[in-house]
Amino acid sequence: MGNNSQSKQLPLRKAFVTFAVPVSILIFLLFIFFFSFIIPAHENSLLEAKKDVIVEQIQTVTSILQNYAGLEQQGLLTKEKAQLQAKEILRKIRYSKNQENYFFIVDKDVRSVMHPLRESLEGHDMKNIKDRNNKKYILAMVDVVKKQGHGFVTYSWYLPQDKEKTVPKLAYVQLFEPWGWIIGTGIYVYDIENMIKKEKHVITQFFIGFIFILFILAVFIVFMGVETEKRRILAETKLKANGKKYHMMFEGSHDVIILVKPHGRIVDSNTKAYELFKIPDKKQFLSKTIADLSPEYQPDGNLSGSLIAQYIDQAVKKTSAYFEWVYTKSDGTQFDATVLVSKISLPDGVVLQVTIRDITERKAAQTRIAELSEINLRVIENSPIGISAYDQTGQCVLANKAMSNIVGGTYQEILSQNYNRIESWKGSGLLDMAKLTITDGEVHTKEINVTSTFGKQIFMTAVMARFVLNHQLHLLLLVENSTQKVLYQNAIKEQNKLLEKSNQDLQDFAYIASHDLQEPLRKIVAFGDLLSEENGSCLSSDGKDYLMRMQNSARRLGQFIQDLLAYSRISTQAKSPVLVDLNDVLSKVLLDFEIIIKETGAKITADALPKIEAEPLHMYQLFQNLIGNSLKYRREDVSPVITITHNRPGGGFIEFHFQDNGIGFEQEYDRRIFQPFQRLHGRSEYSGTGIGLAVCWKIILHHNGRIKVVSSPEKGTVFIVSLPEKQSKEIRQ
Repeated sequence: MGNNSQSKQLPLRKAFVTFAVPVSILIFLLFIFFFSFIIPAHENSLLEAKKDVIVEQIQTVTSILQNYAGLEQQGLLTKEKAQLQAKEILRKIRYSKNQENYFFIVDKDVRSVMHPLRESLEGHDMKNIKDRNNKKYILAMVDVVKKQGHGFVTYSWYLPQDKEKTVPKLAYVQLFEPWGWIIGTGIYVYDIENMIKKEKHVITQFFIGFIFILFILAVFIVFMGVETEKRRILAETKLKANGKKYHMMFEGSHDVIILVKPHGRIVDSNTKAYELFKIPDKKQFLSKTIADLSPEYQPDGNLSGSLIAQYIDQAVKKTSAYFEWVYTKSDGTQFDATVLVSKISLPDGVVLQVTIRDITERKAAQTRIAELSEINLRVIENSPIGISAYDQTGQCVLANKAMSNIVGGTYQEILSQNYNRIESWKGSGLLDMAKLTITDGEVHTKEINVTSTFGKQIFMTAVMARFVLNHQLHLLLLVENSTQKVLYQNAIKEQNKLLEKSNQDLQDFAYIASHDLQEPLRKIVAFGDLLSEENGSCLSSDGKDYLMRMQNSARRLGQFIQDLLAYSRISTQAKSPVLVDLNDVLSKVLLDFEIIIKETGAKITADALPKIEAEPLHMYQLFQNLIGNSLKYRREDVSPVITITHNRPGGGFIEFHFQDNGIGFEQEYDRRIFQPFQRLHGRSEYSGTGIGLAVCWKIILHHNGRIKVVSSPEKGTVFIVSLPEKQSKEIRQ
């Protein structure tokens, strides 16, 4: 009696220990894992996605501001107009699902520059503006930008639809350096918290239901395990008598062979079985059921235990069952296999022989082939190049979306075509090209202007090649739509013709300016000199004054024409760049200014200047105008000091600084001085036509460079010139 009681308790305890305890621990660990790692990680990913959205929006705003700053730098807009137009655009921009998010601008002094909802704030100090938690969040944004140039700031705010409710908000701010503006935007992030709460609630309910199901299943399996263990022990006793008979068959097979009872308990196996499943010895292997060798779920989402029961039932009723399966080794790795379950009828009952063959490599190869096929289909469908294929009869068997867009027909219309009967193929030469490609096997390319069957005018580049599919020759057609490119090229040609005509007109003007216009001026000056020499004594004092003024005006007009001629020749007489030693250029310019340097006591120093690719005459004119400008606009009773330095900021450019201690000017005129005939001083104070710096501007643009000026009244001026060391593209015409 006692032995029977112990024999009943032993299977019960064993089933409980081997199933119920591990399952409980697993559920507990999964619960902790989800709420400690998965949910926080998901919350962080949602927040990062929010951040990416507002960073992208700020980048868009930066692009808009850069466009207007560029218009300002080109002199097309004043700084005030450029900023005003940029702000008007930003006021109107809204984004997000409810269009509730907008952009704002403050300056580094924490003053409002632009606010689309409260324009009355613009120009006001924002240092003391606080959020719902008394945080000076505008000041915090400015501090972040001053330290890092950009960054995120969190603060609390009210909901637009419920102003009594305080929720978290996230702002991103970034410095727009050209204007000293700090641009920013903010978004509500309370929806992330709501989303996480809902997901936690769903997961909790799922786990409760899952635990309940597993509990019921565990109770069932524990009690079923008692009977299973009893039967296994009885079956092992009976099968040992016939063990030698089957053992030779097991060990001689190249496949895994396992003998199981209809309830799934393993009663015997060959050596390959526990070696494949990486179980140390046969004893441990025989302690398992056939279900223990499988994951909980198969790839199709069905429970492995349920499917095993179905296949065993099928084998018992129909003598065999064949299927594919996924098994789990003791180290946790999985492999694919084919399984044959065969019924063996013995005098003492039914035994099932399970034959397992590992097909992991074959399955991986099949998966890879399927993946490659899917990739090829996606590449073809999403390619911007039109792709179509035709069988050996000329019938279309494949066409992608790009081909449909290019020729103007639907997918079904293109598939219904046979290229032997397409008129546009015959007239454009595509049909002859197709026949040649099929014949010689070479790849052929052709530029074509054709009207498609569907009435669409197309400029295209067609490429044809042949390939073999199912032992039959096929034709592959690749089409690139070059319509826009051709139209663009034609437009460029027309513009070039107009430009050539404009240049010719300018050259004609230069000829007139250098000959026809100056000849009368020379006569005015010459006859004025004769009049002064021969009849000067007969003229009254007013007459002499009038004569002197007439001659001075004629000379100024002559100089004006000469300067205008020099300005026009910068583009019309362009030459190919050569390597120019700027030290030689500087020496020639200083020699020209030798007399005025001695008269004014000027001191001119310079670095050892580099060599650059440029037009030598233009570099001479550039140095002459910049140095001459500094000598002309000197302070009274102060000897001019001019310093020329250079550095390499990167990007293949060299930056030159021409610094003087002259009279300077207000910085607001930094664009005006480079415009032709613009003067900041009267002609009586300083001579000249006001075209020298305009020549400098045009020379630098001509050489793909940049120039800017920094100046202050009575403190001198610095001209900053950036020129490429090597001309990587054509010098501008």
